Amino acid sequence: MASGQIIVTGSVMNAEIVAKEQVWIFGETQGTVIYSGHKAVGDQDVQQQLRRLNEVLWILEHGYHQVCERMPETPVVPGKIFAWLVQTKFPEWRSLVQWLEKMRSRSPYRKNPDLRLLVEDILPLIEREQLFHIQDVTLLERIHEGIQHYMDAAQHSEQGEQLSGVYLKVAVHTMIRSLGSVTLQDARLCDIESGESVDISGQMIGGNITAQESITARILGSEEGIDTLVSVVNPNGWIRSHVIYPQTVVQIGTYTEDFTTAMTDVVIDQV
Repeated sequence: MASGQIIVTGSVMNAEIVAKEQVWIFGETQGTVIYSGHKAVGDQDVQQQLRRLNEVLWILEHGYHQVCERMPETPVVPGKIFAWLVQTKFPEWRSLVQWLEKMRSRSPYRKNPDLRLLVEDILPLIEREQLFHIQDVTLLERIHEGIQHYMDAAQHSEQGEQLSGVYLKVAVHTMIRSLGSVTLQDARLCDIESGESVDISGQMIGGNITAQESITARILGSEEGIDTLVSVVNPNGWIRSHVIYPQTVVQIGTYTEDFTTAMTDVVIDQV
């Protein structure tokens, strides 16, 4: 599933979750892949295609004006240049057309003036192969500006307006990738990466945790000595745990400590 914010009151088994914002799961999570603060793959493809199309338009605008300045007596049809550039520099344009067609079937697109420009101006030109007949370069310039506005708005939304984070009760054999923080009660044999911090109120047994800033857990590892790796990327970050069992490896920046005996009330920071 893919969505903005996701809240699940029950358990999740063997699923993939992609959320732009936060993920809350109040039951057990098992065999699941969770992304928070990430866009769906299709959206990423569209952004890349729009970027490529904008590069084509930028080349066209600058090239067209240069040709007009150097050869003012020579008639230049911008559509012919545009069509050649699209076909040679942007061969995947058909998949962008499919996305635009999908957007056209959804009436809310009209509320977004930049998206409306894409759907109502770009699509007919590409779809009906009228690129060769464009006489007015200002139309292409307007499309260029519309794409840029749309992409700037998407990037702004992506970078900070949305709150990302993962909040789980119990996770088993679960992979988590979050641009924000990760909060759990218990984790067993999980693979967790956080762009901020990880907070485990209970116990982490086995698996890997990587956080950018800090990791806090009541218990790391187990009495059975299951391999557990805990890592903080920021060398000025810290790791805190009430109990750390043997076979647990702790890393902060380039510093590494391998626990061979159980220790209590452990705080590891800049060494």
